[in-house]
Amino acid sequence: MRIIGPPYRCHRRLVTNYSNCTGKLHRIHDQPSHQTMLLPLAAGGAKLAEIFHKGRAMKHSTTDSIIRSAIRSSLAAAHQGEDAVIVDELKVSFGSGRIDVAVINGRIEGYEIKSDKDKLDRLSRQAEMFGAVADRMTLVVGQRHLDKAVAEVPEWWGVIVCSSDADGNAVLKRVRRGRLNRKLDKVALIETLERDELVSMLASANLDRGFRGATYRVLVERASAGMAVSDVSAFVKKILKVRARLAREFGDLAFGRSVILCSEPSATCAD
Repeated sequence: MRIIGPPYRCHRRLVTNYSNCTGKLHRIHDQPSHQTMLLPLAAGGAKLAEIFHKGRAMKHSTTDSIIRSAIRSSLAAAHQGEDAVIVDELKVSFGSGRIDVAVINGRIEGYEIKSDKDKLDRLSRQAEMFGAVADRMTLVVGQRHLDKAVAEVPEWWGVIVCSSDADGNAVLKRVRRGRLNRKLDKVALIETLERDELVSMLASANLDRGFRGATYRVLVERASAGMAVSDVSAFVKKILKVRARLAREFGDLAFGRSVILCSEPSATCAD
């Protein structure tokens, strides 16, 4: 299989085989009439390793598990060797919302899954909550909900439509590239931290004196008044990486499924 660079202004179908969820990409068709190549593509700001396929794919209903395995494995391949972690169910707004899959590196890049079998009644509210803390977001949606779902998310979100072929492989087609979120909410970012983490952040900015025994709400107000949003964002990413590594080491499932540490040589999707 020949590895080439990304196509420009290409709107053909993207097909990825993730049936084993091993982080490895597999050629789908061997027939000479079907040209297949590995492409390092970007979706919503994150590089997705996908397979480009000229043939036609049979479409079947997608499920959360099909899409989630594809995204996790793809992201693991794209970010392998980087100082990044991939987590499931990243809590925001005191747990009122959870980003389905998130990459945490220099940014928080979220992927919200809406399969053919999901409902969209919470999507607009989720978009509001996620937009307060994520630097980039991508909606990964089943064909059934594509038109309606796209109307529910902001224009800065990327959009990937997903179907599955007869073998259960994820068929991914990017229909909109995302862009950087310029409207992060400082308080929402602060509220992703636990109390001891919040005290540590204040200490890093020399703002903790006289406040270590304060209530959580007072600590939030102190950080909001004394720190820039860029500094808060950087600290939150650092803490989330620490949480993920601890969860991986001690088997804590705080992020849902197994954490992927991309810095490890064999970073794969290990459900």
